[in-house]
Amino acid sequence: MNRPTPFAGLGDDLRRAARLLTAAPWFTAVAALTIGLGIGANTTIFSVVNAVLLERLPYREPERLVVILQREASPVSPANLTEWRAEARSFDALGAAELWSATLTGGGEPERLTALRITPDLFALLGVGPALGRLFGPTDDGDGGPVVLSHQLWRRRFGGDSTIVGRTVIVNGVARVVAGVMGPSFQFPPFWATGAELWAPLPLAARANSRSESLRVFGRLAPGVSLARARSEMATITARLERQLPGSNRNIEVTALTDRVVGSVRPALWLLTGAVGMVLLIACANVAQLLMARAEARRREMAVRAALGASRLRLGQQLALESGLLALLGGALGLALAWLGVRAIPILGPLGIPRLAEVAIDPAVLGFTVALAILTGVIFGIAPALAGSRVDLAAALTAGGSRGATGGTRNARWRDGLVATQFAVAVVLLIGAGLLLRSFAARVAV
Repeated sequence: MNRPTPFAGLGDDLRRAARLLTAAPWFTAVAALTIGLGIGANTTIFSVVNAVLLERLPYREPERLVVILQREASPVSPANLTEWRAEARSFDALGAAELWSATLTGGGEPERLTALRITPDLFALLGVGPALGRLFGPTDDGDGGPVVLSHQLWRRRFGGDSTIVGRTVIVNGVARVVAGVMGPSFQFPPFWATGAELWAPLPLAARANSRSESLRVFGRLAPGVSLARARSEMATITARLERQLPGSNRNIEVTALTDRVVGSVRPALWLLTGAVGMVLLIACANVAQLLMARAEARRREMAVRAALGASRLRLGQQLALESGLLALLGGALGLALAWLGVRAIPILGPLGIPRLAEVAIDPAVLGFTVALAILTGVIFGIAPALAGSRVDLAAALTAGGSRGATGGTRNARWRDGLVATQFAVAVVLLIGAGLLLRSFAARVAV
C-alpha cells in the first residue's frame, strides 16, 4: 500500500481553496477583515517600536553617547562644562547646546524658528556630516558666526537652492553666512528641542565661569570606558566641586543618550505591543470559530472525498491551504491599514513619544508583517484543519450523520476550547487596557 506523499496535489488543492473562498465572498470578506484589523494594528505598533526602540540613533557609535544633566533633565551651567572638561578623563569630548530664539528675515515673511546654539565640536562629537557645505570649526565660536540649516528649512525657505552655502541670511537682525545644510533625516537633540531647524556657534568664552544654568551637555565615552566607570568618575568630581561651592554640582546624572531619548516611553510601548498582540489572538480565535463552523457544514463533503481515497493528510492540507489564503488576504489588508496608520502617526501621535517622524514601513516592518501573517495562519488554521480532517465515514454519510455524531462531538470540544481561549484572552486584554488607561491618566496628571 502506497503512503500518501506530503504535499501531494498541492497545486490542485490550492486552486480548489481559491475557488471555495471565492464562492463564499461574505465569509471570506469577514474572515480577511478580522485578520487584517489584527495584523494592521500589530504592524502599525511594531513600526513605532522599530523606529523608537529598535533602530539605533543616527549618529556614529550612538551607544557611546551620553547626556550629563541635573536630575529630571534640568540644564547645567557653562562653569560646569568648563570644570568637567578640565577634570573628566572618561570622555573623548564634551559639547553643549543652548536653546536659542531666532527670527529669520529677508527673502519673505519673517519666520520664528526653533534654533540652537552649540559648541563648535558638537557635530564632530556626534559623528555626523552635512549634506551641503561644512559644519562649524574651532574658529566659529562667537556672535555673528555662521549658521547651519536643517534640510526642511532649506527646502521650505530657500526652495532647495544648492547655491545657498556661502550666502548671507539675516537672523535676529544680524547677517550670518550659511555654512552648510544637514541631511533630511538629521535631528538633534532627539529628546529636547526636537523641532530645531537652525544651529549657530555657542559663544562661551565670556561665560566660561557663569553659573547660569542653560546648557544641555553631551559627551562621547572614551574607547574602553563603560557608562558605569564614567558615572563613578563624574560622581567623584561633582562631589568635590559641590563641597567647594555648594549648589553648583548637585544631583548631576550621566545617562546614555538612547535611554534619555526612549527611556520614558519604553514600558508603555512594550505594554501597547502586548495589548495589540492580544487583539490579534482574539481575531485568530474568531476566525478559527468561523472555520470550525464551515468545516462542520462540509463534513459530508470531506466524508465523500475520504471515501474516494483522500487521506487525512490530504484533507488537512486542503483546509490548511484555505486558512493560508485567508491569512495572505488578511496580511495584505493589514499592510494597507498599517500604511495608513503610519502616515497618520506623525500627525496624530502623542507628543511625548520621540522619533515619530522616523516611523515608516521599511524592510524590517515588511518582514514582520509577512512572519505575522504566516504565524496567524497557523494559529487560526491548525484547529479547524485537525478537526475537519478527522472524518467518521459511517456517521457522516448517513442521513443524520451531521448531528450528534462522534465527529460532531469532537468538533464541539474544539469549539468549546476556542471559546474558553477567547474569554481568557479577552479578560487579559481588558486588564491590560485598564493598566494602559491608568498609566495614561497618571502621565496626564504629571
